[in-house]
Formats: sequence, structure tokens, C-alpha cells
Amino acid sequence: MEEEIVEWRISSLLALETYTVHSWFSLQQWRQFLIMLGHWNPFPCISKDNFQQMQNNLIQEWTMVLKKQGIIEIHNNRCVIKKRALWFDTVEQKLAILNKRLVK
Repeated sequence: MEEEIVEWRISSLLALETYTVHSWFSLQQWRQFLIMLGHWNPFPCISKDNFQQMQNNLIQEWTMVLKKQGIIEIHNNRCVIKKRALWFDTVEQKLAILNKRLVK
């Protein structure tokens, strides 16, 4: 990608905010949504199949992270938005939440 993976992930979270909770995508639409948000650079040194496999792996990994965080659910071949991402106003606010989670 022309961008860092974290930038692609953040752009996908921001793009999800343009949809209402309980909006849904077919799994194919979900894949296309994530592909559209990335600035994918094909590598001349790997085959098209290997590039697509790498892309699929990144999409699958990010989808699993979003599921684990409860942001999306997948059922009936649909990806459903369940909640919005939690954003912090300051680094201190984020660290306070992380410290609370570590103490538990």
C-alpha cells in the first residue's frame, strides 16, 4: 500500500461513521468497501494471485479485529455495523482507559 496499514484501518473506521449503526454490507460489498479505501500498490515482484492473497489476508485480519471489538458482526453472509469506534480526545485519556483495563 502507499499508506501505512494503520492509516488504512483508521480511514475505514472513519468511513464506517458515515453509516448508521445496524447498516449492513454483503460480504462482497464489505470486501470492496475495504479495497476501495486502500491505496493498493501491486508489487511487480509477486504474482497477481499472491498480491490478492496478501490483500485478502489484510482484509480478513482487520475484519476479525473489528468483530472482536464488537464494531461489526458477521452473520447470514452480511457484515452488520454494531457500534462506532471509541475515539479519545487526548493521549492522557487513552492511557487512563488502558491503565484501567490493565488493573482489572
